[in-house]
Amino acid sequence: MTEPVSFAVHSLPEPNLAEAQVDPRRKTHGRLKMLLVLAMCVSPVVASYVTYFFIKPQGRTNY
Repeated sequence: MTEPVSFAVHSLPEPNLAEAQVDPRRKTHGRLKMLLVLAMCVSPVVASYVTYFFIKPQGRTNY
């Protein structure tokens, strides 16, 4: 009746090497943004360890 759908790729487009080159400033800015996001995500964990191990909790109860 009807033919089954075929998902085979018979040819791929040729890569354009001019578009593949990335501007070095763009790469640097992207890495800087990634490191800033990583620092923002890690900073609460680092702050909690610093607070617990270096600024010792005194273990008293305030009523």
